[in-house]
Amino acid sequence: MSQSKSNRPVIIVTGASRGIGRLLCEGLLEKNGVVYGLARHKAEMTIPDPPKRSEFIPYTMDIAQPKEIEKFYAHLDEKQDTPSVLINNAGVGYFKHAEDLTLEEWQAMVATNLTGTFLMTQGAIHRMKRQRMGTIVNMISVAGRQPFRNGSGYAVTKFGLDGFTKVIREELRKFRIRVIGVYPGATNSTWWDEIPGSENLPREKMLPPETVANAILNALAQPAEVVMEEIVIRSIYGNY
Repeated sequence: MSQSKSNRPVIIVTGASRGIGRLLCEGLLEKNGVVYGLARHKAEMTIPDPPKRSEFIPYTMDIAQPKEIEKFYAHLDEKQDTPSVLINNAGVGYFKHAEDLTLEEWQAMVATNLTGTFLMTQGAIHRMKRQRMGTIVNMISVAGRQPFRNGSGYAVTKFGLDGFTKVIREELRKFRIRVIGVYPGATNSTWWDEIPGSENLPREKMLPPETVANAILNALAQPAEVVMEEIVIRSIYGNY
């Protein structure tokens, strides 16, 4: 596993301030590593009392801004921290009929869900290849496998991310870099709090975010020669 200068694994989690991302940071800190939690608002990224041999490093940035990604990886190089795990968890969603979707909303989803994830992944690949090992986890969605009404722009980014994930999985096998695609159904996280109209959704029937986080932690815990390539998780009640 790739290491920091202090010989601890280095893990990057985007969208780390809440929900699944925050739960992943908390779980990964139990593995005695260095966890970089990336999010737009540093004030929301506090994890009290991490284990003694672990370190949580909140890093404020917006993955929709390519220059900020370049700056982040330059920071890692300066610290001599080579990532062993990248979890692309950050995402943006706007849900409305295609004719009502604004250009700004479309571009915001593409910038974060596709371009930002691509650039974060590209930066990790360059560094993981030197170590000939690593794991990349892309948070996709069941919306990247089947169509949903009011989700045209979001689906474009998730179908695109699904294809990207499958291609790089094949490209990186010979470098012993595992690529995992995660396809959760609707998850009852704080993500919905900012989405207009979501107050009418039956959130009590959605997946608990802990379920999704635990599935990812389980996949990461597999031996280095084993990759759980696709993880599809749905509530027994289906989608909404």
